[in-house]
Amino acid sequence: MRLMPASLLLILAACAGPETTPTAESPFNTKVDSLVADAMRDGKVPGLAITIVRNDSVIHSRGYGFANLEKQVPMTDSTPVVIGSTSKTFTAFALMQLQDEGKIALDSSVTRYVRIFGAPARGGDSATAREVTVSAPVDRRFGQQTIRHLLTNVGGIPSGFSGDPFDNPDTLPDALERIVRDDMLPRRLDFEPGKGYQYSNRGFSLASLVVQDASGLSFEQYLDDRMFGPLGMRHSTGYFWRVGNRSLGYREGLDGKPVAMPPALGREWTGSGMISSTSGDAGRLLMAMLNGGKSASGTAVISPASVAEILRPQQPAESELGGPTTYGLGWEVHDMGGIQVVMKGGSVISMGSLFLLIPSQKTGIAIVFNLVDYGKVQLMQNLVKALAGAPTAPYQNAPAPPPVAPGTHRLALAYAATLAGDYMTRAGLLRLTAAGDTLRGRYEGHNFTLEAISDTSFVMRSSLRDQEGTPWTIKKCGGTWCLWAGKDSNGVRLRG
Repeated sequence: MRLMPASLLLILAACAGPETTPTAESPFNTKVDSLVADAMRDGKVPGLAITIVRNDSVIHSRGYGFANLEKQVPMTDSTPVVIGSTSKTFTAFALMQLQDEGKIALDSSVTRYVRIFGAPARGGDSATAREVTVSAPVDRRFGQQTIRHLLTNVGGIPSGFSGDPFDNPDTLPDALERIVRDDMLPRRLDFEPGKGYQYSNRGFSLASLVVQDASGLSFEQYLDDRMFGPLGMRHSTGYFWRVGNRSLGYREGLDGKPVAMPPALGREWTGSGMISSTSGDAGRLLMAMLNGGKSASGTAVISPASVAEILRPQQPAESELGGPTTYGLGWEVHDMGGIQVVMKGGSVISMGSLFLLIPSQKTGIAIVFNLVDYGKVQLMQNLVKALAGAPTAPYQNAPAPPPVAPGTHRLALAYAATLAGDYMTRAGLLRLTAAGDTLRGRYEGHNFTLEAISDTSFVMRSSLRDQEGTPWTIKKCGGTWCLWAGKDSNGVRLRG
């Protein structure tokens, strides 16, 4: 998700206004409906749902548009989507629950709790009782990582995904152990733990394994039993592959219309981005965060001290929403003008979510959607303004990107074959094949072609708006080949 600093200032200005407490009969709900209609008028997002909470009450919760555009299935506040990186807020919540119980310590080494490092088994369900292979990391600094390092993205673990979360989602019981043992331990850390910052999905997968091994329950079962049940989140689960009524995911086609596309999925990434939830359920999490860890029914699910620690700004960071920020535990914490605004965005490419907390006003907003359109951040801004009784702004549609000239360079046949192969990128596996002097590929669950501008520069051709025209670079790096999307170092070719 991208939200520029100027936009954050707009939100802050809105927060500083007078508070209102809408009721079910309040014009506020009509205002929200109008704001959503304005934001969805461009027809890009088939469906979204919004839940707004204040104090210990839900003041607005409704779905808009369609969960399945083709079958005209309405989107509701109980329609599950895969929420993306807002899943990290649940992982942090789970670990702080375990600290409350004395089962972990936030500043202790991860190796103290994870069985593949030799930690003792804690019993529990079949997912945690099986035998595991004890392994040693290539990088000895791995043992310096604490749980806090993982939750604040300072562990040095490389960012991104591995595997193929679009075409071949992994749902096997040992998925978490394998991603740590086979993907993380053979890699060197990007920096010494605590000595840098890098947003890391892998780091939160390792944090999920800590939850699993320290609790004696599979990560998914822990969420269902210890979080979703007590919080009353009846439509949420870590077992995303068991959800039969989930919304379809969509991406924007070149004609501006939604194209049904699967989300990125994989059990090894559940705690970093694959939890299935709804706006209504997310509102229950937000209420707990705003009310000292108590559920909507008044049950203490996590301690007030742990909630405060989660929301405490701890690490300077570059926001996923754009611009500088600080990171708490799984949340971005923005402090401007003395007002704290806590946010987290998430995307699995074809669906996602955006959560926002204003602790000083005990207000929270959860939005889930089935097409990722960064322009919809304007809707969040207007919702906060409406809550504050401030004037809202007309929704501004983003201009269509200019066309990109075709590549006319001819690759030598042997050279095109040399570039072919499997590349591991931040979004998972990218496959390139040579068809004569042309490179074709599959990325993010979709087929594309690369037109050559030179032997190292290419233009991506795709029927999807967010892929079409992307400049790519492929060139040698060390003993292998690397990909860049624009200036972003995006992938390394796998051996074999």
